[in-house]
Amino acid sequence: MIIDILLSTYNGEKYIHNLIDSIINQSYTEWRLYIRDDGSIDDTSNILNWYKEKYLLKIKIIEDNLGNIGPSKSFMELIKYSNADYFMFCDQDDVWFTNKIKITLDKMLAVKQNNEGIPIIIHTDLTVVDSELNIISKSFWKYQNKNPNIKNYRRLIVENNITGCTMMLSKEIKKYINLEKNDFILMHDWFTTILAAYYGVIDYVDTSTIFYRQHNDNVLGAKSILSKIKNYRFNLFRFIKERKNNYDKYTLQSNVLYKVTKEDKILKFCQISRRNIIYKMFWCIKYGFYKHSFIGNIIFFIFYSNHNEFKN
Repeated sequence: MIIDILLSTYNGEKYIHNLIDSIINQSYTEWRLYIRDDGSIDDTSNILNWYKEKYLLKIKIIEDNLGNIGPSKSFMELIKYSNADYFMFCDQDDVWFTNKIKITLDKMLAVKQNNEGIPIIIHTDLTVVDSELNIISKSFWKYQNKNPNIKNYRRLIVENNITGCTMMLSKEIKKYINLEKNDFILMHDWFTTILAAYYGVIDYVDTSTIFYRQHNDNVLGAKSILSKIKNYRFNLFRFIKERKNNYDKYTLQSNVLYKVTKEDKILKFCQISRRNIIYKMFWCIKYGFYKHSFIGNIIFFIFYSNHNEFKN
């Protein structure tokens, strides 16, 4: 059984060798690696071509004229090229444990037995490491206070708790994704997670399968609660601006979800962003659109607002 691995790269010359070598050394060998470079200006493209020439039957480079479109759109483009029963997302600066595919696939096949024909996502924990692979935390879930048992789509709309680089997805998810219209999708893994929660099944393996490397160039990454407080302690204005921008985007992504699902509660969630904080708080708690932490909810209810006219 072939597993497709989807990798979007951007200026990844420093760590890309480690990642691809860790994929090549997987104990499960029936995989194909599809790579799309998102406009790198360093030596990434040359490195990728070297691997492609060496592993012609295993590695394919996607070439298009889209240029730099960002990680979310780049991964959504890559999904178009996968025709396997299962595919995985992959980040350029991580290192996969040798049994990553095998562990995830075994769980996928077990879950599949009772869930034929619907989308399935299987994910795992991660080991957080620094740029030199020194361990910061053996569990990303504990480090970030993530709860993998949260699988309700309403909860996941406001707080993604699944990391894309650990995910394996069944091909059934593709029929719910409009790959031509993804401008308002915040992140590929978040969007597909919500769709799987709504239409299918999410499950996990309670073990780490990856070194999740943290460095200065991470697009997204792992930050402890303490480090977040330190980062914003002397710049409250930046904190407010970032929270407002992030929560405004919830409305846009939720609008896309509504157009897919036609779920009335998702439509209402988009619309209540314009209401006062008391109304938002009671409505979101009543219908399950809330985060798992008290402080996280307070920040969410304050900043989740969109004063632009909402359009169906």
